[in-house]
Amino acid sequence: MELNKGHILTAWVILGAYMDFEKEFERDMRVAKMDEIQIKKILMNIKLMAIPRKEWTTKDVWILQQIVSYIFFQLVHHKDDLDECLRELEIRAKRELVTGIMKKDDYFIYRRNGFQLKKMCEYLIEKDDVYQLIYNDEIFTMV
Repeated sequence: MELNKGHILTAWVILGAYMDFEKEFERDMRVAKMDEIQIKKILMNIKLMAIPRKEWTTKDVWILQQIVSYIFFQLVHHKDDLDECLRELEIRAKRELVTGIMKKDDYFIYRRNGFQLKKMCEYLIEKDDVYQLIYNDEIFTMV
């Protein structure tokens, strides 16, 4: 399964509605006794995610893998909330499409990202949270 920055940002925003993502991530990294410098680098990249841009916030694949892995760890553990949020967002997006606020192409991109996020979480649940992330040319592949 391939995932891009759009998937990650969508998931990050959804998780932000249910938790203080940055605070929880920092706490969990400290509990895991990660190196303080690595924690600071990861947290800086989390802050930078709030700035809209096409590229990833870093070229350091290890940092990106930590962020992506934690996002999916949280998504799997908040699967019911994710499903509910995606249902509500679908209703609103459909309304915006009908009223002309959202363009058809944007609607289908949004819908595809939501569907793929849901499928990725189901895949991880089936795999029992054991997977490998491979990064190549701005895209992660989950196997």
